[in-house]
Amino acid sequence: MAEERGMTVDVAGFEKLMEEAREKSRAGTEKDESFTLTPGAIDALKKMGVKPTDDHHKYTGRPVIGKVKAIWGGTDFDNLVSINRRVALITDKTNLYAEAGGQVGDRGEMHDDYEPGYGVTATEAPTSFEVEDTQFVAGYVLHIGHVTSGEVHIGDDLEIHVDRARRDPIRANHTCTHLLNFALRQVLEGEEVDQKGSLVAPDRLRFDFSCSKAMTSEQIEQTERRVNELIDRDLEVHADTVPLEMAKNIRGVRAVFGEKYPDPVRVVSIGPTIEDIVSDLDNETWEERSIEFCGGTHLDSTKQAKHFVIVREESLAAGIRRISALTGVPAQAADQAGHDLLERVEAARGKVEADLLSEFDEISVLAEQITTGAVLRQKIQAALNALREQVKKMRKDAQAGSREIVVEQAREIANESNGTIIVESIDGADNDTLLSALDVIRAKHAESAIMLFSANHDDGKVMMVASSPKPLIAKGLKAGDWVREAAKACGGGGGGRPDMAQAGGKDPGKTGYAMEVAYDYARRQLDL
Repeated sequence: MAEERGMTVDVAGFEKLMEEAREKSRAGTEKDESFTLTPGAIDALKKMGVKPTDDHHKYTGRPVIGKVKAIWGGTDFDNLVSINRRVALITDKTNLYAEAGGQVGDRGEMHDDYEPGYGVTATEAPTSFEVEDTQFVAGYVLHIGHVTSGEVHIGDDLEIHVDRARRDPIRANHTCTHLLNFALRQVLEGEEVDQKGSLVAPDRLRFDFSCSKAMTSEQIEQTERRVNELIDRDLEVHADTVPLEMAKNIRGVRAVFGEKYPDPVRVVSIGPTIEDIVSDLDNETWEERSIEFCGGTHLDSTKQAKHFVIVREESLAAGIRRISALTGVPAQAADQAGHDLLERVEAARGKVEADLLSEFDEISVLAEQITTGAVLRQKIQAALNALREQVKKMRKDAQAGSREIVVEQAREIANESNGTIIVESIDGADNDTLLSALDVIRAKHAESAIMLFSANHDDGKVMMVASSPKPLIAKGLKAGDWVREAAKACGGGGGGRPDMAQAGGKDPGKTGYAMEVAYDYARRQLDL
């Protein structure tokens, strides 16, 4: 439909905007606000004697037995919940990480079908609860989800399991966020690089930081390389709590400006142990290490992250930049996809004309659609730009050759035609060359009404143009009406001015019939 109206569809641009919309949607739906605890609900929990959740097991992620202390339905509390109803369970303890510090909440499963030995006895009828999200409100951890079998009652003992397949990439993304923060301070010398926000999710990481201008391609590449060097060094990741005042005095320690930290505060170090750090707080070596206040979950070693790729560096606000990146297998896949496409661009140089033109168009679309590193994407675009002039010249030469063939057909028609009405077909014309053919014939037959058709069976299209001189317009033959009638005969439509008009059809097989309709219509209008 767009082509019939002389327009094109930017598919690559659509895909890019669609992905941005998906990202905004994902970012906007991470937190389930419908299950937050109201002030009244918090007060009710205290009156029921429900203590804040013990969540110190969240860092190991090992299964724990949690006793169900409350079932929150979003508006009030219940004593039990059955299959498919969505609620938030509050247990006395948990090993799931609740969303905090930019890291999304864990998912997992709770069930009572476990081996006895925790001081409780397994029930005969198994119960299972799927945790879809984990949130933290006023000291209580909310396990948001639904029962998949059995029923959950107040007082039930449930074994809680973390979704390891989801948590492991989150850990990798969080550890690499620290490595990225560290690498940026080294690469962007002279800039006050301060963290302004972050998102740590299973499929990506996002890092916002202060910077007065956009990073150059070289700076992005250096940052990415430094992070990968730290990954390859297989550095151990250490974490422990330290008295807040002592932690603040660690030389080179990083924290989010304006953030309120607990006392003691958890310190995460990549490389040196926390014990070594607190024994020598002012050691200048710590400035060359990644040491941060952080309550998130992390890898045991940087090597577990496998690989790191920056996919985008962009402006978030005045003086604030944002980096989006991948780790692990997705990062490796993105890197490989970029290198493969770059090799394909280089290989395209040796292709013959027809193959090069189709290959260039296909690569251009892929370059917009694939997920790859920002640096590789720039290299791909640079390689495509180097080919663009060659492709442009080829297309120009091809169009020139095509125009010459079309014009030659028009000369033959002009020489052989007689009479007031000229309706003919031109082979291999596009919209521009068909208009050129019309000009050639009109130059020799200025007194005639002329309509030209060009059918493209491969594309399933028919193009037509028409002209009518003033004397014939006065007799009732208007080009706009004339071409519209012809277009209807081959499944299309169009129109235009009385002296000049264009139209398109969808059925090339009916071109001959449409030409007959055009000739008969002109004869009737002119009473011939």
